[in-house]
Amino acid sequence: MGNIMLLYDNQADAGSVTGPAALLPLSNLQSDRIERVWRSQSDDPVDTRFDVALPDIFDLRAVVIGPTNLTTAHRYRIRAHRSSARVGRVKLDFKQNRREINDDVLPLAGGYSFARVSSKWAPDLSGAYAQFGPGALARTNAGALIEEARTNLIKQNDLVGTIVGLVPSPGRLPNGMQFGNTLGLSVEVVGTGIENGLPFLDVRFSGQTTSSGQISMYWPVDAVVGGGTFTLSAFARILSQTGTMPSTLPRLRLAGNTAGGWNNDETNLPLTPSAAPMSVTRTMKPDSIRLSAGLHIANNGVVQVNCQFVIRIGLFWLEAAALASSPIVTTGAAATRQADVLTLPASGSNDWTITFDDGSTQQFLGINGNLVLTSENLNRQLVVAAEYSTISYDSGWVQSSARAAFGSLPWGSPFLWSGFQPPDDPDRGSFIVHVLPAPVAQIFWTVEIDDRGNPDGFIEASRLLMCRSVQPSINYQLGQNGLSFEDNALRARTLAGGEQIWRRVNPRVFQFGFDYLPEPEAFQSGSGANDFYDLMRHAGFDREVFVIPDPNADGLELQRRSFLGTFSQMNPLSQVAYGYAAAGFTIKERI
Repeated sequence: MGNIMLLYDNQADAGSVTGPAALLPLSNLQSDRIERVWRSQSDDPVDTRFDVALPDIFDLRAVVIGPTNLTTAHRYRIRAHRSSARVGRVKLDFKQNRREINDDVLPLAGGYSFARVSSKWAPDLSGAYAQFGPGALARTNAGALIEEARTNLIKQNDLVGTIVGLVPSPGRLPNGMQFGNTLGLSVEVVGTGIENGLPFLDVRFSGQTTSSGQISMYWPVDAVVGGGTFTLSAFARILSQTGTMPSTLPRLRLAGNTAGGWNNDETNLPLTPSAAPMSVTRTMKPDSIRLSAGLHIANNGVVQVNCQFVIRIGLFWLEAAALASSPIVTTGAAATRQADVLTLPASGSNDWTITFDDGSTQQFLGINGNLVLTSENLNRQLVVAAEYSTISYDSGWVQSSARAAFGSLPWGSPFLWSGFQPPDDPDRGSFIVHVLPAPVAQIFWTVEIDDRGNPDGFIEASRLLMCRSVQPSINYQLGQNGLSFEDNALRARTLAGGEQIWRRVNPRVFQFGFDYLPEPEAFQSGSGANDFYDLMRHAGFDREVFVIPDPNADGLELQRRSFLGTFSQMNPLSQVAYGYAAAGFTIKERI
């Protein structure tokens, strides 16, 4: 059993209530003349939802709607929003290519705007790359790839100019690639093609080495670097091997040309059979004047080695950065892939959560209006989802708890299977009484009612109550309370002395009192909280009070014991002990 709750000073009356066109207006919910009702156009849920904007923020403890013509099969949902947009929950799912708005699933297109003035390559979950033109978000089933502007310093890496055959004739390596000493091995381009969306060539080395030293296939980069940090990325792998390899495996090599030559400032990474891109990063010496990026095979010690192996060579790209980014294709000059700018539209102030490919998240709190995402404000590059919610409270769909438990109704009852029985008090109609689990302080609210199949064909309600409230820390006295009905029958005497009685609805009357009420709760709760003095002063004997004797009661008990009324009696607030006061009230139902 919960402590009694008294609702008064209805704030919804001074707010705004808006919604679909209705047979009788929503503004009737704001009239204290309960004979005035809101009547929806139909019983379709599209017509039976409405929005509320309260005049000010306060701690709301309960929402009451009624009396109504709802059946016991109805359900409802009440939500509080942080902004007037009342969008609800919005999720952009870049992996699934869809947009979720509350319970609706829509195409992702239209849920964002994007800017980039150059084309771009991005991989999907299988590692296959696709090209995205200027202004197109690089989105695959792996997510949306958001990167900063980067320049590929290699002048030409598109592998154009390759001719199959022995090199240098009739075969030929691609334009821009330079070739060093072969150590006596024959070099042959044995194939070209497309792998995972990107071009490649296969180069076979075979024969017997005639000397020690190194074989180099590289792209020179003419740039004064002066100690900068660079990352070389490449699609390169060992495709096949027979016989003995040279003394070192083929390696991805990033080297700087200093006064001492190439070899004293380099980083190498051995190739593997994997088709995934590789990358090496190096901070060059301050006196570096030129870079070399490519493949390096060393044969140290043993001069004569019989070997045959094939290397698959794809795109190489070199960036002045500490981390690799997606491939950048060049055709004769260094090229820049411009920055990605992803804009996610929203209204009001929202808290966004961004989910990345590794499952980590990043929050953007209190974003007013649109959220703009760039590589500068993201923790990672690959965005899987972005979501926000204007909702600070959501009751979820609450089914009428007056539904009978299965098996509790007698065999043959028309309500046996559904469990939804007609209201047991048709004289009054039912109320929606929703007690919030904790106070919620928001201005903007949405109420949804679903009572499809209502025999009237519409939903009707008299009052919307979103009130200030009093709930004491000590409940009313047990034994000193009572719920009764006041005689409201119409009587007339006949000439013969008999009595004629006409039945009318008898108002409920609830009497209760407090013998030891903490004095601050009686006279001055402070900190903006409400107290009994304020309740008595404001309500008087003419203004509405909604009484909920037990906020924790189940549906049927809550309906029977809670009602809208006015005070018919208010005992004095008396000080009965140090720090404690006594109070007593009688509330009579409004009919």
